[in-house]
Formats: sequence, C-alpha cells, structure tokens
Amino acid sequence: MKRPSCDTGQTVVTSVFHSRGLPAAAVAIGFAVVARTMGGVTDGGAIVGTLAAFVLMAAAGIAGVGPLATVFLLTTIATRWGYARKQRLGVAERGRGRTASQVAANLGAATVCALPAIWFPQFSDLLLVGAMSALAEA
Repeated sequence: MKRPSCDTGQTVVTSVFHSRGLPAAAVAIGFAVVARTMGGVTDGGAIVGTLAAFVLMAAAGIAGVGPLATVFLLTTIATRWGYARKQRLGVAERGRGRTASQVAANLGAATVCALPAIWFPQFSDLLLVGAMSALAEA
C-alpha cells in the first residue's frame, strides 16, 4: 500500500512548514529550555526567544541556529563578566535573566527580516542577509 506524500502541491509555504516546521519547533523549544535552565532568560524571555528561534529556523533552516546561539552566548558572557564588580558598584542588572522586552529588542529586527523569507523564498537570500546582520548588531 502506497502512503500519500506530504507534498500537497498547495503552496511553497506549506512545504516549508512540512519540511522545516517540526525541526524548527523542536530546536526552538530545546534552546529556550536550555536558556531558561541556565538562568539566561525569564519565562517571558524564553517565550519570545522560542518564537524568534522558530521563525529564524523556519526561514533559514539549521543554519539559523549558529548565529542565534552565538548571540545568546555573547549576551550571557557579557552580562556575567565582571558581575561581582558591577554589584559592588551598584550598577549590576537584576540576576534573573533577560526579560521578554530585552529578548525582543535583541532578536526583533532579525525575526522581522526572516519572516517574509518564508512566504517569499525568491527573496530569501536578501532577507536572510538582513536577518543575520541584525543578529550581528544585537
């Protein structure tokens, strides 16, 4: 018995979500769990980060994880670097992780650039360059 294929012939968007949606969701949720467990983000920050990671992965595939992980590691290191000294000076941030608004500020521009690449794959190269540039600036 032949199984029906996942290709419905409907639109490019459908095939992108079929081929990238589940892996993107799994990686985005896994990334958020790790970030939350490390104390790098609040619950709200984890939710915003999950949405941003999903969009970047759905648009760029697995290649979207590297730049996103780099931004997370750099912001975590920058926040914790010299934290004891900053605490003594009274200028340290709260120790509970990045909030939803901070995560949105860091990842929002990249997400906005990557999202149209899902619907307009003919412009994905240009849009993903913009998204990666926004991540580099974050």
